[in-house]
Amino acid sequence: MIEALLLNALIGKLPGEREQLVAPGMALAKYISRARSEGLISDDVQKARLHIGEYRNLVHPGKELRTAMKCNRGKAYMAQGALHVLVDHLAAKA
Repeated sequence: MIEALLLNALIGKLPGEREQLVAPGMALAKYISRARSEGLISDDVQKARLHIGEYRNLVHPGKELRTAMKCNRGKAYMAQGALHVLVDHLAAKA
């Protein structure tokens, strides 16, 4: 969901670069970096990318098993919080 939000915001700002933005190899870190360079998100959100990526993996059962990351209420709240922070930043720029 986080990648989709960032991609949507980037395409909205840079419609001529749609093909580049949806190209294989574009991952969360690249979307966050590009969103920051385009002024869509703050430095704080960019710095939180490691945590955002970690908690977003909670929705991927295979990744959860491979990394032995256990989902609990606290981590679910942190993932939800990261999503809300991103939505707030993107909404403020819209």
